Amino acid sequence: MDVFEPERNHQQIALGLFMHNLPALGLLAVTVIAWRWPWVGAVGLAAFASWWLALFGSSGFLPSVFLLLAVLPLTVASLFLVSWWLLAAQRERQACGQRQ
Repeated sequence: MDVFEPERNHQQIALGLFMHNLPALGLLAVTVIAWRWPWVGAVGLAAFASWWLALFGSSGFLPSVFLLLAVLPLTVASLFLVSWWLLAAQRERQACGQRQ
């Protein structure tokens, strides 16, 4: 890995590891926020998958890599979207029940 080169000091290695983990930290932040607002998860994970496909889609990765880094986030994004729709429908039913 390019982070662990012998001429690097501890600070450079730590910075390199942080830079390599930025996408994972971003996905973690989206997931934490999406726990409260599912639409954030739907948009954030779909945007990540689109960004990844635009950047690396023609790089010749194995199908398993595409499955993990593009299809899986799109699947979870669709689940967040369904959750958002169901929550909106439930709130609407509750609002209609309170008006009567």
